[in-house]
Amino acid sequence: MTTYGIQVNGADTAGNAFSVIDSTTTSTLTLGPEPGSGGYVAANNDTRNTISGSVSSQTALPSYNSTTKQGFASGDIVFGRPQDNVAEFNTDGKGSIPKFASNSHYIIMKVSNALVTNVNGTAYGIVVNNSAGSPLVMLDSRKISSAMNIIKSHDSQAFTGGAFSQLSTSQKNANLVYDGSGITDARFKNTYVSMQGGGTGDFSTTLSTPAGTVTISVSTRIAQFYFDHSAQKIYYTGHYFSGSNFYPLNNIGTIIVGEFIT
Repeated sequence: MTTYGIQVNGADTAGNAFSVIDSTTTSTLTLGPEPGSGGYVAANNDTRNTISGSVSSQTALPSYNSTTKQGFASGDIVFGRPQDNVAEFNTDGKGSIPKFASNSHYIIMKVSNALVTNVNGTAYGIVVNNSAGSPLVMLDSRKISSAMNIIKSHDSQAFTGGAFSQLSTSQKNANLVYDGSGITDARFKNTYVSMQGGGTGDFSTTLSTPAGTVTISVSTRIAQFYFDHSAQKIYYTGHYFSGSNFYPLNNIGTIIVGEFIT
């Protein structure tokens, strides 16, 4: 597209420019929450998606339902957080559908051309196509009534990890993913982290030794988080436990922090 189109640029808090939307691209698509995604306003107005799970009984996200247009499909990006009375956010993404190993809230983000429900009616709105040979919709305002505002991101290897209960104050500070102490309680309850790439499991194996058999227990937490709800802070806590020792595991993928905006 060389004659018509739309380009919107922004600037972060450090003054660095970034592209918000650019219709001259041929493959870029934006993301939007699936229809029905809820948020927290007050204790009597809490419509966040909830899911139950534990390490020993993990629960998969609902798969995509072609009637309701909700549920996880390949290519979706999932953000999650533990429920407000749960500190550890444990997930497992090794299978085709992400699983939760703790009681949590979640939001499924879908690429713009996969959003098919007109949540804002059909009469008015703005539609932006990209410049592919067969253009794809980058933005359709009729299909988005909420958004995930990206407020923080961290590169791979940014955090050393470790079990939260074993970390010193300086180690906790080094694993601080997000400090929301300056925002309202409602905003923190709408703050999520990306959860792709997580791995959670407890395993045991029995080994034969000259002294007899020995059972070794191993717990693994890859790309996991600890939410300090009272201080409104989020920490990275990747680690594994063997015998009586904890071993830290750093983050192997990018971590994104987002605030759900209704």
